[in-house]
Amino acid sequence: MPDDVGSPDSTPGSGKTIRRHCCTLYASWLRAIQGTLADALQAALQRGVNVDVVGTGQGLQTLDTTWLSQNAQGRLRLFQPKENMTDAQRLGSHAKFCVADGLSAYVGSANLTAPGLGRHLEMGLLVQGEVARQIEDFWIYALEIELFIPVT
Repeated sequence: MPDDVGSPDSTPGSGKTIRRHCCTLYASWLRAIQGTLADALQAALQRGVNVDVVGTGQGLQTLDTTWLSQNAQGRLRLFQPKENMTDAQRLGSHAKFCVADGLSAYVGSANLTAPGLGRHLEMGLLVQGEVARQIEDFWIYALEIELFIPVT
C-alpha cells in the first residue's frame, strides 16, 4: 500500500488533523488543469493539503507537477489505473470524484473541460458525512488492491 494512505497528517500547533484531499482526474480533466483549477490545486498544496491525482499515462504527462508543487507544504501524489499501464486504450475507470478530508465529496459525470462544464448536460452530487467517508474508504481500498498504481 502506498505511504500515508488513510493516515491523517497532523498540523503542528493547530490542534486539528488535516487529511489528504483526493481527486480522481482522467485525461480530459488533466488537459484542463490550468487557470483556476490549477491555481486552486497549487494553493491547496501550499496550505498543506495532500492531493492525490489519478489519470491515464497520457493525461499525467500533461500535468505540470513542478509548477503545482512550488512552495508546497502538502504532498502531490500521482496514480495511474493499473489497466491503463498495460493498455493505453483502457481507462481502467471513468469515475470522477473528489474527497475533501472524508467530510465532503463530489461524485459526478462532468469532466472539467469547457464542454463538460458548459455545453453538456451533466449530473453530480455533493455529499457530506457518512457517504463522503465511504467514498474516501473506497479510494483507500482501491489503492490497497492496486486498482491504481503510484507513478513516480
